Amino acid sequence: MIDKKIIVHFTVITFCFAYLVSGVLIVLGQFGYRVYSWVESLPQFCMNIPFAIYILSPAIASYIVLKKNNKIVNFQEWLKTVLLC
Repeated sequence: MIDKKIIVHFTVITFCFAYLVSGVLIVLGQFGYRVYSWVESLPQFCMNIPFAIYILSPAIASYIVLKKNNKIVNFQEWLKTVLLC
């Protein structure tokens, strides 16, 4: 039962986080926001950070859910859990 709870929490957090960030990206696009495929300056790099957060939303959600359910203690243990499973 607890695994099902973790799966549901992971799915909900992932989609909520992704929808929130993608909505912000859409709104920012109306004001000239762009994602750069080839970064040549610090401002271009900084403009890519919200998109990177959007892409990493499943990883962020997994860390939050596993930490909340006491499955991991720190970031290193999370890396071992996620990468070695």
